[in-house]
Amino acid sequence: MTIYFFLLIHLDAVVVTSGCDKCGACVDLSNKQSAGVILDGNAFSKKPSSAVSVAVWISLNNTQGMSSIFQAMDDSQTENMFNLASINGKLHWRHKDKNGKILFYVKTKEVVVPEALWTHVAATYNSQNGIAKLYVNGLLKQQTTNPKRPLLSQAWRSGTIGDHLPEHRLFNGLLDEFFMYNWELDPSEIGFVLKYCADHPKLVSFTVRVPLL
Repeated sequence: MTIYFFLLIHLDAVVVTSGCDKCGACVDLSNKQSAGVILDGNAFSKKPSSAVSVAVWISLNNTQGMSSIFQAMDDSQTENMFNLASINGKLHWRHKDKNGKILFYVKTKEVVVPEALWTHVAATYNSQNGIAKLYVNGLLKQQTTNPKRPLLSQAWRSGTIGDHLPEHRLFNGLLDEFFMYNWELDPSEIGFVLKYCADHPKLVSFTVRVPLL
């Protein structure tokens, strides 16, 4: 099991220590039009292929419109292969192959991201059963199944946290504790990640098999 270490190319966001809940510093992505963390996918020694999970804390100043949480692009930076986003307070989690074919797409039916409140988001996919899931604050909110159970595409080259290429849409909020895994987190692991704090690890009340940064 692996947790991914990202190579940071560009950070045009502001690190702040106030308003970040229990985990010390967080990233303010609302100050500049191109504020975001850009990642070099070419530097990954291994990309998720059979399963993936993304977990993160977000606090949006305004939930109207789209706030991209995680995105991965192809070489041309025109095809959005991974996309996890809040759109009008509803979560969307989608993955495409290199030809633009959608391999999974799950979205919540209801508004699940409140305005100006810290919310934990976790998105998973497992090719063994073809199920993609969305969790909010540790609770499963929506899932969908692709009966063909496709593997994940590894053709993406660049990734962004809190930015949306190519138009650089404003995230308009705070982001903290971003993790990506190459397996599907189960509910107990999501509960562990939700409680985990890198700055204050003693706040964790139980342990499971999750290796964390």
